[in-house]
Formats: sequence, structure tokens, C-alpha cells
Amino acid sequence: MSLLTVKQYIDTFTGGPHQLTTGESTFDRSAALIAGAAMATQVAYFTFFTARKTATVNNVITFVATASSGTAPTLCRIGIYSVDPSGNFTSVVSTPNVTGMWGSTGAITQGLNASWSKSAGSRYGVMCLCVTTGTPPSLMQANQSSDAMTATILARLPRVCGHMTGQTDVPFPGPFADSTLVNNNRPFYVEFT
Repeated sequence: MSLLTVKQYIDTFTGGPHQLTTGESTFDRSAALIAGAAMATQVAYFTFFTARKTATVNNVITFVATASSGTAPTLCRIGIYSVDPSGNFTSVVSTPNVTGMWGSTGAITQGLNASWSKSAGSRYGVMCLCVTTGTPPSLMQANQSSDAMTATILARLPRVCGHMTGQTDVPFPGPFADSTLVNNNRPFYVEFT
């Protein structure tokens, strides 16, 4: 791997040259290349990031490649978590349950239940959860290999992503140990404004 390729990969998860002028995202938006597979029902998908900006956040934006279909979901929520140096995470704020949140494609802006004060240099996680008997949506994510080795690499501290199965609502309040997460290779692209 060339040094330029290594730098491009590092920039993906540290902001790089493509940072948003307003708000912030989980990773460099130029790496949000694929729609990925549909979310599984009752699986809480976590993407972790280090904040680059201090700001008050009122909204989260997800990008839906394929809308949920069939029977309408009974729950669609996003949660925000603070993460300690050991990788343990605790709920900070979430969205209300909006069952139609991911019922259409494109950029979906959803308000948080309360304002969140994000601090530069602090580690956070964002969790996306859909509970449905229909087909869950596909959200935009980083273009990652689907092999087990990639999932293992992304789980090393500080973790990039992981998931919890059997969830019927936002995991709350915590703290939850990093070891409660199942390794995966699905870091979702989410913006905060």
C-alpha cells in the first residue's frame, strides 16, 4: 500500500480535506460510497467517531439508499452515546420514535429529543435502529470489505463500528461495555447539525 493510499484511508476517519463547512459527520463524506445491505430488524448499529468540532447539535441526518418497505416499522430511532477511553458507552440523547423516518430515500433530517453539546476531541457513538416485520432500509455507509478480518480490525479500540442484536428500543442508559458489541464492518455515514 502506498503512503498516499494510507493517508487517504486515515483521512476518511479523521475528517480529511472534505469536512463539512456546517455541522460534522461520522467520517469523511467522500468515503460514503455504498448503500450496503438492508439493516436487520432489532439490530442496533453503532458508528463511533471523535468529534472535530465543539457545537450544540439539534439534528441528525442519515442518508437512505433504499427505503423501508412492506409493513411499516414500529420503531425507527437514532441514539447518541458518549464513549470513555476503555470503549464503554453511555446514552446521551436520542431522537423520538418516528416510524416513517426511513420510509423514503435521500437525506433524512431528524430532530433530537434535546440539544446535545458535542465537544471537540471527545469520542462518541451514533446508533441507528429499525424494528419492523417488513424490509428495513439501507443507509449509506463507508465502502468496507465484507470479510471477517475487516470487522476485526474495525473493532480494535478505538472502535469504528459494531452492533447489538435483539433490541426493541434505544439501548439506554448504560454504560455498556465495548464487549457487548458484535463486530461488523458497517460504519454508517451520519451528519450532525
